[in-house]
Amino acid sequence: MLRTPLLLRLASACASLVLVAGCLGGESARTPPVAPVEPTPTAEPRPVPQSLFGAMMAPFIDEAQKRRVARAAADPAYARRVDPELNRNRVNFLLFGYGETHEPPRTEIAYTGSHSILSYDYQAGKLDMVSITHDTRAPELERFFQAEGRWEGNAQRIESVYREGGLNLQRLVLEDATGLSVDFQLVFQESALASLTDSVFQGVTVEVPAAFSVNAMYLDGQKYPALQFPAGPVNMDGKAFLQYIKTTAIEDTYDKRLEPNARKALAMSALTERLQEKSRDVSFWFRALQYVNEETSRKRIVYDFDPGPLLVNNFSRMIQAATRAVNGGGVGANAAAPSLDRTVYVVDPASGDGGVQWINANKASNPNTARDLARNRYPDINMEVPYNGDADAADLVSGYWLDVRKLVAARLNAPRPSAQAPSPSAP
Repeated sequence: MLRTPLLLRLASACASLVLVAGCLGGESARTPPVAPVEPTPTAEPRPVPQSLFGAMMAPFIDEAQKRRVARAAADPAYARRVDPELNRNRVNFLLFGYGETHEPPRTEIAYTGSHSILSYDYQAGKLDMVSITHDTRAPELERFFQAEGRWEGNAQRIESVYREGGLNLQRLVLEDATGLSVDFQLVFQESALASLTDSVFQGVTVEVPAAFSVNAMYLDGQKYPALQFPAGPVNMDGKAFLQYIKTTAIEDTYDKRLEPNARKALAMSALTERLQEKSRDVSFWFRALQYVNEETSRKRIVYDFDPGPLLVNNFSRMIQAATRAVNGGGVGANAAAPSLDRTVYVVDPASGDGGVQWINANKASNPNTARDLARNRYPDINMEVPYNGDADAADLVSGYWLDVRKLVAARLNAPRPSAQAPSPSAP
């Protein structure tokens, strides 16, 4: 029998593990857009299913409600940024992974980062995800620079928000952009994801739909050669797994199932299957605990919350669920996060769900983009902006990000197919 404090630490590690792994989510079943509905008051948290994942989420749901109330009281702009209907019955985690990109022939090596918001609909027991392309312009960062007297007049990408402005600016920008309340944030280096694959999961098998090749990859400043992936099940270590997920394909044209977001979906499925396979192995949870301790001490994972104290608030339910997990009490799929139900990939419609557009295409229909090109705001034209966005708008929520917010609300607010609701936990 495992002792209670250790069970709590293992559960804390599991919460961190699920969130880091969650950054891999990609395309899944698509939901057609519908017209947004009128906002309604945020509902009180509902009990979540008595599974390991559901038990872990319960204290986060309670804490999210407290944070929202505190932020609304402290920041008058919060109510304008955050859409109450969109956030009803949800708790949201912003994940930001960063590292190096290699995009020949234009870029040998450069900093890059990727934002995704995992949104848990605890009434439906479903996970949704919103990702926004790293090339998106973020006027909030330009205004941050301007306030500090260091803006040189150039448009700034959203991928640099955390590096320049930290967690607070990152939360503000993503709330402006999506309307989702950024309740919790987790930031990690890409090398931490490779380490997760190796040290905790001990490799992963991905079902590759068609043979293809990817460019070389930089990881922690070291260049790794191009790789070729055959069709079928492929066993991958951490570096190969990361290269499969993030690196551009060498071929000019390739199967749509090999688009980056589709690859992320396959990677998420593979990792989820591996988690289910390993979840009854006590040594797996000890490896997870060691991983989280090491990565946080090395600052390769950064939180704006501490999962340990949060889980103490849900102590009895956590112990029951964690005990079932480590003792093999039918944990199976219940140990893992639910599969992704809805995704929104905010990127030019040629590659994703739209909401933004490359500036060379956008300038014909958006006079604001044409104006900023004439002002030489874009020394690098490889940047995307909302369809009708005006980076000079006094209110960026309504004047710049509106097209993105409409896309997110339409996708996530659409009625879900009828299904039996998850059974609530015992009081």
